[in-house]
Amino acid sequence: MNLISKSLLTGIVLTLGMLGCAQAPTLDFVPREVRPSTTKINAEVKSITISIASEDERLGETQVGFYGNQYETSFKSSFKDAIEEAIMKSAIFNDIADLKVSLVAKILKFQSPSMGVNFDTEMVVRYELINRKDGQPIFHQDVTSNGSISGTYAFLGAIRYTEARNVAVRNNVANFIAALSAYKAADKAGSHTEGALGTGSPSSN
Repeated sequence: MNLISKSLLTGIVLTLGMLGCAQAPTLDFVPREVRPSTTKINAEVKSITISIASEDERLGETQVGFYGNQYETSFKSSFKDAIEEAIMKSAIFNDIADLKVSLVAKILKFQSPSMGVNFDTEMVVRYELINRKDGQPIFHQDVTSNGSISGTYAFLGAIRYTEARNVAVRNNVANFIAALSAYKAADKAGSHTEGALGTGSPSSN
């Protein structure tokens, strides 16, 4: 078992061991406030794919489960649902546009300490919008985020651990929507640069 698997397994054991009779925390990745965008990208998102970076692409640990286990499946499903809901609420895409795109969200880093008080969590996701007609990306950006929780949030470390990770994912999805708005604003102003279309990192939360 590699270091990443051991770290994740430690976190899972910590979660199960400390929960006891307490209610198990849930995966809650949907940002709390997503408002309709003032800009609109003239494309329709036809599919969303969640993937995990290969070892040579990772920017840190990717603690999202391993070997296709139940946690990995639940994480991917919850993350996809959160992105779909945020896109829907933001209304940033034009669903009747001729341009059809696929969204790929690749997790480059999702790292939490196995023990602690605030469980400071770091996340980096590479988002790409791929033109389904020619396979070319029209948007490509690495989005960073952070999540932590107060020691007073819950007595059980397992609950704080899970919620800190929830916060990191919620912030990442919110930052992605903000990055899309900035991308469209730059496109509208005719001021796109290589950084806007290439890899970038919007301010993290």
